Amino acid sequence: MVTVISRFRARAGAEDPARIEFLTHARELENENGFCGSGVLMDAADGSVFLLITRWDSEANFRCWGSKQTNRDWGCDVSLTEIFVGHSLDDPYAELSLNCAIEGQTVALSRWLNESDTVFALLLHPDGSIRLRNRAAKRIFPSHPDQNSDLRIWEFIVTSEAESFARRLAYTEARKDESFRLNVSAGEDYPITVEVSLMDCPGGFLMLGAVEEAHALRLQAERQMLTNQLATMARELARKNKELEAANRSIEHSARTDALTGLSNRRTLDELLARELSRANRQHQPLTLILADIDYFKRINDIYGHVVGDHVLSALGRVFGSQVRTYDIAARYGGEEFALLFPGTALPEGLAIAERLRRQAGNIQILDGPERITVSFGVAALIENESAETFIARTDAALYRAKNSGRNRVEADELCSLQP
Repeated sequence: MVTVISRFRARAGAEDPARIEFLTHARELENENGFCGSGVLMDAADGSVFLLITRWDSEANFRCWGSKQTNRDWGCDVSLTEIFVGHSLDDPYAELSLNCAIEGQTVALSRWLNESDTVFALLLHPDGSIRLRNRAAKRIFPSHPDQNSDLRIWEFIVTSEAESFARRLAYTEARKDESFRLNVSAGEDYPITVEVSLMDCPGGFLMLGAVEEAHALRLQAERQMLTNQLATMARELARKNKELEAANRSIEHSARTDALTGLSNRRTLDELLARELSRANRQHQPLTLILADIDYFKRINDIYGHVVGDHVLSALGRVFGSQVRTYDIAARYGGEEFALLFPGTALPEGLAIAERLRRQAGNIQILDGPERITVSFGVAALIENESAETFIARTDAALYRAKNSGRNRVEADELCSLQP
């Protein structure tokens, strides 16, 4: 059995492509003749260092693989150092030497392991007691000041993972997996994650691992940055949504409102009239419609100009808008004509409202405009199961009579007047 540790170091700036190439390289080993297994470690504190442990059934197969590495084009700036475990490749106890490495039997590996701050190594007895630790391991698995007895790995492993780790120690098949992650308490109140590989040795196990603390700190910083960015995006999205909602409300309001008078437009009136007519028929409630028309409006435009005419329309819109309840409807019906719809209001009340509006219209004063503005009104109450077209036509007929009867007056629909 031949065991080799390959240590890769990428040049500055080539870490990411080197990492990809290294992992690809490790996966390719599975197809090599005589390959018995491997462990992959990455130095989390130094992103340029990678460690590959390979085991071979014969020196010949290892040499065949090794010759390929000499001429290998890594595609990035990478240096490769091979550390042979055992005094020579012919050493039949190479694997044993690996497990004894940090005791000094293999000088090159033991020096590197003992001085490493980021790759830790422990020799474990089968019962989990720790026989030896390198410098990095002493930081992660520290001795307790008051503890005189031997350290045990179980004192450091997070309780929920102890059972699965014990299975790895007990069963050879479980140790054939590649490196795995383990949460240890590190003598602190909170656990850290380490990546480890287990290898058999006479009388125990060698556990090699890479500390993910630096990597975790980078992830934490990146996660915090991402959280801040997401929070900023969420606030920006909320602000944009509010702006969009306001814009949509403005667009909807503009689409349903007459720009000159501020009242509902004809489209909105038609929709609301259909709704209120259906409600009135369903609930057997009264519904009154008033149509109003400015008297001699064409003459106002001809004499005083369209600007004054617009002022007249706007002023009358303010009067009508101020005299309706929240559930009543005041709309510009078209040109100089207005419509007012009063749910729950019978004809007599509708006539009184129209008369009040007529008097208020006579008080409107327009700068550089006519001395007096008069308005004619037609009023009708809904007849049960009547269509909207018929309802409007009857109201319009009442308005027509008011215009033909001298203007500046209120007329009720004749059909409504004949109702008991």
